[in-house]
Amino acid sequence: MWNGSICPESSGSGGTSGVSGGVCRSTITTLAAVAVAALLLLLCGAGCDHGPKPVRSEAMGDVWTPLPVSVRVYPSTRFVKQEGQPLLQARIELFDQMGDSVKASGRVRCVLMAGVGRLASGELYSWDVPLLTLQDHEAHYDPIARGYLFELKLDNFDPAFRRCSLVVQFRTADGRLLEDRAELGSMVEPQV
Repeated sequence: MWNGSICPESSGSGGTSGVSGGVCRSTITTLAAVAVAALLLLLCGAGCDHGPKPVRSEAMGDVWTPLPVSVRVYPSTRFVKQEGQPLLQARIELFDQMGDSVKASGRVRCVLMAGVGRLASGELYSWDVPLLTLQDHEAHYDPIARGYLFELKLDNFDPAFRRCSLVVQFRTADGRLLEDRAELGSMVEPQV
């Protein structure tokens, strides 16, 4: 039967061994230990160091920074028509020294050429697209494909029905020029 005490030592036939005012000594000791531990944690939280400290760059020595070293015209680059507007959906990917895709600031130049390979002659269209600001990257970067998508407007759909090449140049922020070219398959003329 419970006698109103929280001390397990006081149960039984009215015994009050180790009880002081209804609370046993072991309970008082436990509560005091918890209070001291909580106080230590609180004091440590106020004065202890949290997380890594910033390291000054000159102290880091030789550090590798991922930078673009090549560009690729993504194979899904194609001609499309959206709401009556002919477009060239150009997808490009930048690669670092390890061959992984990487984001970078710079300027993109896309040139649509008539013909393919050595027979490519004559510029049909050209577009210059800045990738300098966060807003530029938000507008063009596709995180699923891990590359950039540029929807380049055409005056008409004629280039889509002939063999063309797309030349992509990426000028990095430090002035390096990366280039790739790809043959674009011609579409079949729709039967009227």
